[in-house]
Amino acid sequence: MSLKVKHRVFQDYLWIEFTGNRTPGNEIEEGIATWKKVADLAKELNRNRLMVVSKVVGRLPALSAFSITESLDIIGWQHDFIVAGVAPDKINFTNLSIFETIMQNLGYEGKMFENEGHAKKWLLSR
Repeated sequence: MSLKVKHRVFQDYLWIEFTGNRTPGNEIEEGIATWKKVADLAKELNRNRLMVVSKVVGRLPALSAFSITESLDIIGWQHDFIVAGVAPDKINFTNLSIFETIMQNLGYEGKMFENEGHAKKWLLSR
């Protein structure tokens, strides 16, 4: 897997950063494994507010985004997790915005942002 996960624990939320390059044809497996790490970290560190910053290179096909999000229940994702997603790159932001819609349709709370300041403000208001 070529995606890496870094994290920092803050008093009110867990900050997570994804870096690396997507492997074409392996996006679903990489995505599920990466989001499972996030779920495990959140539970271990007792945090339900999550700021997830994506600096991943490579396109994520819409069907892959749907499959990853649909797998959240299977990997132990909790419905009380609140995700402020950050994609600082305009193209990445547009590509990842589908997660917001899919998460909300599946009963999860999440919103995409282009910068961490707006994401943090929204996240801490939840």
